[in-house]
Amino acid sequence: MREIVQGLWLFDEVREVNVYLWQRADGFTLIDTGMPWHAYPILRALGDAGHGPHAVDRIIITHADFDHVGGLAQIRAATGAAVIAHAAEVPGVLGQRVRALAPTVLGYAMTPLFRLLDRVIFKYRPSPVDDMVLDRQMLAEGFRVFHAPGHAPGQIALYHPERKILIGADALARRGGRLVPPVGFLTPSRVLAVETIRRLAKLDIEVLCLGHGEPIVGAAGEQLRAFAAIL
Repeated sequence: MREIVQGLWLFDEVREVNVYLWQRADGFTLIDTGMPWHAYPILRALGDAGHGPHAVDRIIITHADFDHVGGLAQIRAATGAAVIAHAAEVPGVLGQRVRALAPTVLGYAMTPLFRLLDRVIFKYRPSPVDDMVLDRQMLAEGFRVFHAPGHAPGQIALYHPERKILIGADALARRGGRLVPPVGFLTPSRVLAVETIRRLAKLDIEVLCLGHGEPIVGAAGEQLRAFAAIL
């Protein structure tokens, strides 16, 4: 577990996706939960850092893709934490919705595979959602919610105006040191995805943390605005 900036950690123990821990004045908030097999490494890392599982009392789900909610049921059972998500992602968290892909030949072809991965191979375990958030809502963590559709209908980004931190989920990604759009066939609406990126680029950002790729610490807003300008 590595501290990105004061009060915000990235779980290095998780490789395929980024899972973050945010320290509030009165506890800790987990942001996403990784794959099903990430639950144990996350809980172990918390223990190694001197935090028992019950130190985490809130879990924010940015969207219900299985690489972001896969470990939720196990972590919630261990911590007793309240689960928070956008209303449009609740059916996915509850296991009641097949993940929508892009309306393309590849997207349609991959839909049966994703159904197989979700229900048979990864064996996703549904979890209840305790609280639903709205666009522009201010959270106890000091983050403001920004509805960030495109990649997922109820995806949210989290912006801390005082610290100038943006946790952007899969609104975009960082690969090879460059910002890139979300994966095409995994994005049901490219139009909304581009609108989301341009909306987030208007924020005053110093630190950008995404669902995939190394965080940007320092002058992140400049890079995001430059990327948004070429879309």
